[in-house]
Amino acid sequence: ALTFVDKINFQGNEHVSNQELMDLIELHPRVPLELYKLEKSIEKIKSKYQSLGYLEVNILNEKESLVSYDETNTKAKLNYIISEGPQIKVNSIAIEGNFFTKDKIILIELEFKKGDILTPEKIEDSIARLQKTGFFNTVDIKTLEQRTSIANRTVLVKVSEREPGLFALGVGATNERTATLRGYGGVGYRNIYGTGRGISARIEGKYNITDIKYPEVKLILGYVEPYLFSSRLRGRVNASFSKYVSDYELKKVSESYQYIWALEKDFTPHVTGIFEVYNLESYRDFLYQKNNETTQSLNIASIGPTIDIDFRDNPFLPTKGIFARWNLEYATPPLGSTDTIKYYRTTGSITHYWPLVEHWVWAHNVQLGYLENLNDRPDGGVPYSKKGFILGGRSTIRGFEAGTQEVVPNNEDLNIRNDTDVFNLKTNATDFLFKSEVRFPLYGNFYGGVFYDGGAVYISDQNIHISDNYRDSVGIGLRYNTPVGALNMEIGKKLDRKENESDVRYHLSFGTF
Repeated sequence: ALTFVDKINFQGNEHVSNQELMDLIELHPRVPLELYKLEKSIEKIKSKYQSLGYLEVNILNEKESLVSYDETNTKAKLNYIISEGPQIKVNSIAIEGNFFTKDKIILIELEFKKGDILTPEKIEDSIARLQKTGFFNTVDIKTLEQRTSIANRTVLVKVSEREPGLFALGVGATNERTATLRGYGGVGYRNIYGTGRGISARIEGKYNITDIKYPEVKLILGYVEPYLFSSRLRGRVNASFSKYVSDYELKKVSESYQYIWALEKDFTPHVTGIFEVYNLESYRDFLYQKNNETTQSLNIASIGPTIDIDFRDNPFLPTKGIFARWNLEYATPPLGSTDTIKYYRTTGSITHYWPLVEHWVWAHNVQLGYLENLNDRPDGGVPYSKKGFILGGRSTIRGFEAGTQEVVPNNEDLNIRNDTDVFNLKTNATDFLFKSEVRFPLYGNFYGGVFYDGGAVYISDQNIHISDNYRDSVGIGLRYNTPVGALNMEIGKKLDRKENESDVRYHLSFGTF
């Protein structure tokens, strides 16, 4: 026979009313007694008190006389005997283990200060913020007067520091354009004089030995001021130089100098805002097989915000949660853009990670973008090769080769007939991208995956006719998971292969969406 709840009593609850507790638990008189709901009710009561600062709340009889039955075992009385304990407030903060990092840096990252009521959420968020800085190996926060009746307590923040210097070096080869050699090197120092300030330098290079045979390079220099005005506002400055093959078919190279000044702030542990105060990029496109003949030279200067919402369980190897990003970019001649360039561009994306069964994850991603030209000069327009939406390649639609006629839109779609032609968007363009992938364990750190990618680009221009707006592919992948991401080997097959296109493409990369 079923056992029903007869009565529910609470004892010792001075700071939370009986009605509040009744509303909190999922048990009520005259409903069946379910043990999992009983256990859940204990957790909810403790969580309620802890959120109010009663960190050491306890149900004194949770393992003994919480439930009593009548002679027939069909009626049960629930009697919660609550020991609230003290409401804990921060009287002082002590810091240990920071032999290098200054105390004030740690204090800025904490979610509590002297006089605040201490809660588990504030402790957890403080630990997360300190770990996110990258300055520490371990972080532990507790009160010195644990399990006492003292309400005003000293909070101990104990850390162990990481080495502030970084060095990375790597070489390898991929099957890009049959065979391409790659290499990179980087140095950084992320806690100058214990202030959290950081500098970095990185160089990347690649060389295709079978077809292109042109050395490509990218150099990035960075500086971060993490606590502007002794606040959580970060300032970041980056300068970069790159020279890369932007069109394999036309043997075109793009040379770029870029300078970015940005402000960043973590509004919550899960929401970050970035505002590019100034972004200036100077481009020069040239034909490297024709004495470096210049085909296009321009400046794009822009400003705009980015919002990141991150609820992933792991930023490198996520298995559940969501990650969303929205970006808006505005460029105009008064900022420093070429006279013919004025536009706004906005993109949004959301990725959801859904755990299916143990170690199986279904990841799906949706991206949308809109670009509009705002320059009404006859020769005005947005340089499409720099800011337009182009789908095809490892990061968008796998199974297609970026920089070739396989992408959408390709040179033919944009009426680019020879190596000196360029397409400047005079109206607007929209793109849509969908990616879905099931990831599953194979052996140890090796994982497999099956995927579908599909996307479309639409250009509102009567002179532009894209032969096939929507392109898609399916494929499989092999991954080796490392603590900082996954090394991927993937093969994608086009579902709507056109004449002169390859049936499949192989991709070797690091990191996943």
